[in-house]
Amino acid sequence: MDLTFLTRSDFWLDIIFPNRCVSCDKTIAWNETFCDKCGADLPYIEDIPWQAVFAMQTDEPANFDYANALFWYKGNAKSAVLALKSRNGVNFAKFAAKYLAMKFETDGQSADIITAVPMNAKKVRRRGYNQAQVFAEYLSKNMDIKTDFVLLKRRSTSTEQHTLAKKERLAAAENAYFISPKAADLSGKRVILCDDIFTSGATVNKCAALLKELGAKSVSVATICRTDTSRKFESNV
Repeated sequence: MDLTFLTRSDFWLDIIFPNRCVSCDKTIAWNETFCDKCGADLPYIEDIPWQAVFAMQTDEPANFDYANALFWYKGNAKSAVLALKSRNGVNFAKFAAKYLAMKFETDGQSADIITAVPMNAKKVRRRGYNQAQVFAEYLSKNMDIKTDFVLLKRRSTSTEQHTLAKKERLAAAENAYFISPKAADLSGKRVILCDDIFTSGATVNKCAALLKELGAKSVSVATICRTDTSRKFESNV
C-alpha cells in the first residue's frame, strides 16, 4: 500500500470520495479521523506493565520487554480497528501511530528497527495488505526509525487466533510463526514489533522470542488496541 500517495492526496481524494469517520461512517473533514461524537468517546488506556501482566496471566515468561497500546478493544476503537482490517480505516492506523509514538518517546522506548507481526501470504493476497504493517509504517514515519518486514513469516492456517481460547492461542502461535530465510542479523538491535490488537499476547510473545533468536537486544510491542480478558484493568479506567 502506497502510504506516501495516501498522505499527499487526502485533500484531493476527499473531493471525489468524502472522508468518513472510521467508527460510525459519518462524513467528516478531510483531515480528521473521527467525528466529534466518536472522538470524544474513545477508550484510551493508561500505561500498564503488560509484560508483567502477560507472565502473571499465562504462567509463561514474557519474551517482550515492554508493551503499550492506545485503546481498549471496545466501543469506537473496536469499530475503527475492524474498519482498518477491511481497508476502510487506514486513517485510524495513521492516527494511532501518531499518539503511540508520543507514548513510546515519553517512556524512552526508541529502537533501531520497526517490524510487524506477519500475515500469511494467502491472506495478504486476498486482503491486499497487512494492517499491522500499515500501522508499523506510520509508526516508522512518526519515530523516524527504519522498517524491516522480512524478519518473520507466518504459515498458512485455516484457524484464526481470535476463535481460540487462551491456551489454544499459545499453542497455535508457537507453530504459526517462524524466522524468514531472508532475515537479517539483529545482534544488539532494539526492535519495535507492531500488531493491531493485543489479546492474549501469544502472538507477540512468540514473535518476540523469534526476534531475540535473531539477536535482538530488546523487543517492545506496539498495538493499537488491547483486550483485558481478566477484566481486572479495564474496569478501573
